[in-house]
Amino acid sequence: MADTLTLQQTAPLAAPAHLSALRGECLTLDEALGEMQHWRALADNPLERNAFFGPDFLPAYLRNLAPETIRVAVARHHRTGALHALAPVGRRRLGLGFAGSAVAVWSNNFAPLGTPLVQGDAEAALDALCAAATHGFESPLLAIPFMRLDGPVYAALKTVLAARGRTIGLADHYRRASLDCTLTADAYMEKNLSGNRRQKLRRSRRTLAREGAFESRWCTRETDVEAAFEAFLTLEAAGWKGEGGSAIALNEARDRFAREAVLALSKHGKVGVLVLSLDDRPVAANVILLDGPHGIAWKTAYDESLSRHSPGVMSIIDGMQAIMGGGVLREVDSLTEPGHPMIEPLWHERIPVATVLTAGGPLAATRLALMQADIRAHHTARALAKRGVARAKRLLNR
Repeated sequence: MADTLTLQQTAPLAAPAHLSALRGECLTLDEALGEMQHWRALADNPLERNAFFGPDFLPAYLRNLAPETIRVAVARHHRTGALHALAPVGRRRLGLGFAGSAVAVWSNNFAPLGTPLVQGDAEAALDALCAAATHGFESPLLAIPFMRLDGPVYAALKTVLAARGRTIGLADHYRRASLDCTLTADAYMEKNLSGNRRQKLRRSRRTLAREGAFESRWCTRETDVEAAFEAFLTLEAAGWKGEGGSAIALNEARDRFAREAVLALSKHGKVGVLVLSLDDRPVAANVILLDGPHGIAWKTAYDESLSRHSPGVMSIIDGMQAIMGGGVLREVDSLTEPGHPMIEPLWHERIPVATVLTAGGPLAATRLALMQADIRAHHTARALAKRGVARAKRLLNR
């Protein structure tokens, strides 16, 4: 992940008079669930989609994996009660923690998209949302990890932060692979992949099919999704994530969260699972969240004993065949870090993402500079640790 850092000092501007039409609040999960009708109305028609903050995925995450101190920050219309913005927020340490803590939108590696749900007047909604978060947790520093930088929400956020005279900074700025779904899969691959690459993919499919009766199933009905997701969990636990202890099924809280989230999503047609099988034995599975025109390639797993036949790549290709060119999905976010060896050669579009930092007060620039240095130090330490683990494995395998 790139650690490009930028810092921008914004000039104070007069806050627009209409910002008072909305009020910000920090709700408990139970209080937020009491707003289910308004929450779903916001999630189904936002300026930018984020399935991770919708009423199917987020409650399951907060119930099972998040600290009890996390709150659901909202911007509410003071007359109608309609929600115009929403994001989970809490106090956390970013980076190594030497720069202290900040109030942050609660996005992480399980749900790496932090763009708040926003509807209607984006500037008014974001102003109320940010005020609720910073005042509710008494922090001058606000962080939004994994925020998209190419959409209307970030553009509106910059405008409203300038109106409040706050300093804005970016950390962890990188571009991750995405898929343009407006073409059919065949047309997309013909446009973006060389003839030699397409020939190699066809050869891999033929060699995989020689191992047994080959079947590809795209599951979106609730009962089918449940069985398909079970296949994914089994494959993941049998692979390198199972060996390393990070597979979902190996942790009771993670397993409970994932099952609850997928079940809730399936009830509203918001998840699909692609399963490849040989002789009725699952050998690869991809879980894709379906949120109107926006998809999220959330999870993938494959039988590593068949790696020479590239079952993971085959499942991605078959997933593309299932979702592309149908007139509903416009893009799918891969959620991957730069350089992913399986996705980047196949998906050629890119989404700019960063951790957005903002602070107010006379020490704003200093606070942001310290936080950025902290985040950069964390990534340096993480990279060194990864290299150390890789070296240790090489020595053990000699």
